[in-house]
Amino acid sequence: MCQRPLWDPALHLEPDLDEYKKNEDVMLSCPEGFQPSYTHVRCSREVQTISRGKPVYREVWLGRASSSSWDRIRSSVECVVPQKPEQLQLDASTGTLSWKALPSCRGEIIGYQLNITVRPLQNGSFVQIERLRLSSQTTEYLLPAYGTSTRYAVAMRGLTAVGPGAASLLEFHTNSSETPRPSEGCSRLVLDISPSQGTAVLPLHPISQPPEAVSEHQLLVAVTHNSTVLEDACSGELQPSNGSYPPDPYVAAVLNLSAPTDFMLGDGTQGQGFHNAPLRPGWDYTALLRLVRRSPQAETFTCVCYSFSMGNHLYTLAHICFHGQGLCRRMAQTVALTPGCVLVAGQSPHPWPGIVIGVVVLLVLVLLFAGIVWFVQSR
Repeated sequence: MCQRPLWDPALHLEPDLDEYKKNEDVMLSCPEGFQPSYTHVRCSREVQTISRGKPVYREVWLGRASSSSWDRIRSSVECVVPQKPEQLQLDASTGTLSWKALPSCRGEIIGYQLNITVRPLQNGSFVQIERLRLSSQTTEYLLPAYGTSTRYAVAMRGLTAVGPGAASLLEFHTNSSETPRPSEGCSRLVLDISPSQGTAVLPLHPISQPPEAVSEHQLLVAVTHNSTVLEDACSGELQPSNGSYPPDPYVAAVLNLSAPTDFMLGDGTQGQGFHNAPLRPGWDYTALLRLVRRSPQAETFTCVCYSFSMGNHLYTLAHICFHGQGLCRRMAQTVALTPGCVLVAGQSPHPWPGIVIGVVVLLVLVLLFAGIVWFVQSR
């Protein structure tokens, strides 16, 4: 008989007993995200010494990790995670990643998870995330080529039966004099923004190209311009808008997109797995047009993003000029004329606030002009 071993308190033994019979198979498990250094253990005994010609035995434990052979356990069994892959490096001449194979001392390595995020430096609206499952014997991978001026972010993890371990990270860019930096927001044009209606019109173009047959695209929405959050949303499993405040990234539409089309975001339509919820005035949004390609060993998420603000008090002046006694404001964005000659970006006329703002601005400018004239004449 063997007494219950005094190992890591986080370990769960099945069966859970105080004593175990010789050769009784015991299965070990850990909390989610951790892996026991042995998945199965067994009570045994070995000769400790010889006394008066007879062997004296002592209790020992044997352990194995999945399909490996039984080994004598000489230290504590613990809940651990796989180590980070070491010596992750790039051969710039061939575009090949390589790394050192992980040992199985923290759980049997059944493969590697490789995440590759690609962003062209000249096109902040495009991001592609490839998530691959590689065999445990693989120690190198040829990166997909995207031409010059491209930023790559690579994350490599070892996989055990309970999941991935800590990641080794590598970031680099190809053939460019520019310094790579995280993109904040996107550069794709948004045709029309209406804070009062809670809508924005997006000019969508299919990501897939002939002869590729995939035409189903998803339109995702996030209340942020942060590039890290957007990359997580691009490769995440999202749900329809759930009314949270502020909302988590959500699926606004599922589109059978085979030709360019203008899409109204925020019109309130709902369907199976999506909700095109109205947009809130004053919030910053990013819409992601996503195409997902899946195979047994890889998932590829390609996203084109559109960043915009639903600001209902945005007065971006590009130029102020006088013509006679009139006041003209030329805006840098699409604008609508309100009374008082005040142009407000992306919203319809509201007479009373427009009149007040127009009168105040006009009075300030008249007083300023009068002061300048008085100063010149007094000299």
